[in-house]
Amino acid sequence: MTIHHKNLETLAAPFKAVLFDVWGVLWDGKTLYGGVQEALAGLHASAKKIAIVTNTTQLAQEVEEQYIPRGLIKGQHYDTIVTAGDISRRRLLSGKFNQVSLPSAKTTTYAVLGKSNPTLFAGTDM
Repeated sequence: MTIHHKNLETLAAPFKAVLFDVWGVLWDGKTLYGGVQEALAGLHASAKKIAIVTNTTQLAQEVEEQYIPRGLIKGQHYDTIVTAGDISRRRLLSGKFNQVSLPSAKTTTYAVLGKSNPTLFAGTDM
């Protein structure tokens, strides 16, 4: 069954948190897509927890600094950034880098927004 939503707000309504990938969702590699700042600010203002996720090897603090001149401000547009670099660094420093584990979590519903490349994952656990 396919469920269509008229806008991001109705899609995100049942969720406490929304995760956004960067590439192809928020920006095209050079500029933010039109309406991104307004959409993120609106969701953030509605008390949604907003996380930006990216597979960059940079740490979140470095990425946050790069987003400021692009117009994405922590606390106004999002709450946190999660990078592959942060996850890898934590794993290596924990001494458990050779162990495989899957997170245990409640059942989470995810939604995909977009046709060919934009993707939005919304979930209840954050």
